[in-house]
Amino acid sequence: LRNSGKSYVNIRNKVVRERKLKKSCSENCRLKCPQKICENMREKIFAQFWKLGDVDRQRDFIARFVDFKEKKRVRVRNSTPSSKDLDKGEPEISNTSDLSSRRRMTYFYHFVSEENKREKVCQTFFLNTLDISHQVVKTVANRLSGVENNNIVISKDQRGKTPCTIRLTDEQKGIAKDHINSFEKI
Repeated sequence: LRNSGKSYVNIRNKVVRERKLKKSCSENCRLKCPQKICENMREKIFAQFWKLGDVDRQRDFIARFVDFKEKKRVRVRNSTPSSKDLDKGEPEISNTSDLSSRRRMTYFYHFVSEENKREKVCQTFFLNTLDISHQVVKTVANRLSGVENNNIVISKDQRGKTPCTIRLTDEQKGIAKDHINSFEKI
C-alpha cells in the first residue's frame, strides 16, 4: 500500500494519508510550468508514477525525469569575516571545492508534455505533481551509479535483504532448553 500511494497504517499505528496530486506552482513561476504541462497531463503523470508500486521502479522513473549535474560554483565564506568584508555584503565566489557545503549536485526537473516534448519544470511543480519530498530525489541522486547503454543505472533497494546472521542450531537450542530445565521450578 505504501508504494502504491494508498492510505496505510504505519508501525506506530498512525494512519498515513493517501497520496494526492498537490497544487501546481504559482502562475508567476519563472519557468511557466502550468502553461507547459496541463492539469490533465499532471494527473496522468501522478497516476503513472504511483501505479508502478515498486520503490526501484519509482526511483527509475524519477531518475529519468531529473538531470543530476555537478554544481558549477562554490561560495567560499571566511570563517571569521573582517569588518571590511562585512561592509561589502558579498561573499567571495570561487571555483574551488568548499568542504563545509554538503550539496554536491544541482537538479534539473523535467516532464513530458502532451506533444511528447521534454519540458523543464521547477522543483515545486515536480515534487507536487508526484506528491513526494525532496529527500526522495536526493536518495535517487545518491544511489545513481552511472549510465550504461544510454540507460541510467540505480542501485537496487537493499532493505530487508540481509539474512539474519545469528542462528542457533537445533543442538544448541536443545542444550539451552536442558540448561533452563535443570533449574528448580517455582
